[in-house]
Amino acid sequence: MADTVRGKDSALLIVGALGGAMDRPSPTDTAYPHRGATTSIEVFGTVGDLPPEHVTREVDDVQSALARLVGAGTYINYLDPAQEDWARTAYRHNLRRLRAVARRYDPDRVLRFPQSVTAG
Repeated sequence: MADTVRGKDSALLIVGALGGAMDRPSPTDTAYPHRGATTSIEVFGTVGDLPPEHVTREVDDVQSALARLVGAGTYINYLDPAQEDWARTAYRHNLRRLRAVARRYDPDRVLRFPQSVTAG
């Protein structure tokens, strides 16, 4: 993506190593289901002089290509409510259980916000 249009756009990948102690619990012991994942990759694009739709498309393309290489998922701390399936990709097999807990302990949805388990 860098230097592709008018030389003023740029991209950033932040790669974080995973594993070690964080893999000791089972994927169902906590809300975090990505035990065994080797990396977390954040993809950023800057708009500059480009139309925002162009940058969004480029970032989406990079994310799709990376998913084919390392797998797909959403890290819970990087949730994007604009992503259609963010709740499923962030919580995976834990989502149903987390929503049941939310219904039981917050029946009035006081703690609801765009990225809560009850919102996705």
